[in-house]
Amino acid sequence: MSYIKQKRKASEQTGIICELLHLQPEDVNTKSLIELVEKLNNDPTVHGFIVQVPLPKHVDTLRVLNAVAPEKDVDGYTSSNLGKNVHERGI
Repeated sequence: MSYIKQKRKASEQTGIICELLHLQPEDVNTKSLIELVEKLNNDPTVHGFIVQVPLPKHVDTLRVLNAVAPEKDVDGYTSSNLGKNVHERGI
């Protein structure tokens, strides 16, 4: 089962509303994805979200992932959250 399907199923089982935003690779770039991430960051009805990787090669994945507000970073991929995970686990 794909990662997204697993997340959607877990959401349903726990009563979490899950909405999938499917974007076409040819319709996105780094700037447009960061703008979408910032919109989700600023939406008080959105409590967390995932940026599914890998992103298209023409998109700066690190910039997009680091645009996610750490408190809304479900996968823990922002640099600050990765650092916290490494520190807490003593890796």
